[in-house]
Amino acid sequence: MTLIDLPWRYAKVANRQQATRAWGNGGPIPHEAIGLNWEPVATDDFTTLVPKAMAGDDHARFTLQVAGGIALVADKVLMSNTGSAFDSGQAPFRSNVNDVVAELGRASNEAGLWQLARAANAFRADRRASNSFTRQEVLRTPPGPDNYTVPQVKRSRPSELVLDNAQQPVALTPFELLYTSNPQRAEDEKAKKDKTTKQPKPAETTAAKVRRLRASLAQQVRGSQEDLRALIALGADPTVQPVLGDHELWQGLMSAVQEIMGQLYVAQPPAPSLIDFDEDEPEELDDFDEDAAEGNVE
Repeated sequence: MTLIDLPWRYAKVANRQQATRAWGNGGPIPHEAIGLNWEPVATDDFTTLVPKAMAGDDHARFTLQVAGGIALVADKVLMSNTGSAFDSGQAPFRSNVNDVVAELGRASNEAGLWQLARAANAFRADRRASNSFTRQEVLRTPPGPDNYTVPQVKRSRPSELVLDNAQQPVALTPFELLYTSNPQRAEDEKAKKDKTTKQPKPAETTAAKVRRLRASLAQQVRGSQEDLRALIALGADPTVQPVLGDHELWQGLMSAVQEIMGQLYVAQPPAPSLIDFDEDEPEELDDFDEDAAEGNVE
């Protein structure tokens, strides 16, 4: 990944951690294409390759998989699929990144091929896609004209895009991307989960609760850091002073932070750490779209 992401590394620095994890989870290049004698098809419109790929042209198909797969990972739409995302309903199933790209690029998967083409066409190396913004980022600094959208194709008519009420393309979500890669598996997993949810849920184990709360704490602390930086930056405008409110509010914040620091110090783990952390912990659950998880898509 070090050489591949060099052209867009700094423009998409906020996505790099998730992209690194995705490359470590099989990567966006399907293993079927590695070692085969094929030539990338040069084009300025990847949608023109879809009919060729469906007709059995492996050069066109592999071009769509590699170009679309790399774009989807760089724009933080295709990520390493954690078990926590699946368990929470924010991913339709667990799958390695390379397997998702392979499924999207099957010659029989028209919607998947169109989605790869749309992602490759939308990609820009000099800016972030609006799809990659977390909810906290959207609330703080919404995507603007300098950002672009990786659009979602219609399941029923893949050559067309899903549009919102303003007739603008709807942003592709990780949930919808995985669903498009293998709709039958997604529906099977949903039926299996629906059947399981009717049964009484076992009580959360202490270890599971620790993992959940630890991930939640880390996410909230990171969010608070970002909010504080944004507030301080806004403080440059004298009309909005003081950005942290009056002295009483500031003092309350300082007391809360000092208490947190003290508790963190007391709970400091051994160094080097002897704890075997579970790699399956949730990292940024709000990267997944909850509406899509409920099936509110075309």
